[in-house]
Amino acid sequence: MRIVILGVGALGSTTAVLCRALDATLVFVDFDKVESKNLLAQAFVKQSLGKNKAEALKAQLLNFYGTKAEAFGVRVTKDNVEQLTKDAGLIVDCFDNAESRRIVSEH
Repeated sequence: MRIVILGVGALGSTTAVLCRALDATLVFVDFDKVESKNLLAQAFVKQSLGKNKAEALKAQLLNFYGTKAEAFGVRVTKDNVEQLTKDAGLIVDCFDNAESRRIVSEH
């Protein structure tokens, strides 16, 4: 099964840590970079600073737990939402903005 987590900030990174126990491939989608203010509220380590959140989370979960994961460091748009969520058994909307949520809801 593929679990697509859209937005891997505070809610998304925590969701990913919980989902890692499932027999699934996790797919992370987020265009943002890890900042020092993210370290307390989000599941990132200091070595992730300045890196894309999706790529950083993929690397962390692979290194710590051997989690199967894919990462897309892009903003979700109406043009790419179909491709990003293709073959998903579960899509988890962890966005923190209304526009991205609208795009996913209309898909």
